[in-house]
Amino acid sequence: LDKLAKNGKYAMLVGNAGTGKTEIIKNYLNSLDKDADGMLSKNIVMSYYTSSFSLQSEIEGYIDKRSGNIFGPPMGKKMVFFIDDMNLPYVET
Repeated sequence: LDKLAKNGKYAMLVGNAGTGKTEIIKNYLNSLDKDADGMLSKNIVMSYYTSSFSLQSEIEGYIDKRSGNIFGPPMGKKMVFFIDDMNLPYVET
């Protein structure tokens, strides 16, 4: 996880319920030294009632608008979003 996050790579953990996926990620994110590692993290838990608009709003609430349509974490930092239970939201039509 450390190499993936620090090199800006995306990852998706999949597996049966109760295998510890959420705990592994939460323990890793809590172990990060925000100053030394330069990484910020945000945990987003999705549910059946999570819409694409609410997900977008939550993500945008933690990043800064830089210029035009460019968004990102505060200057000099990297941001890791942990999105839990991605399979739960209802399908929008």
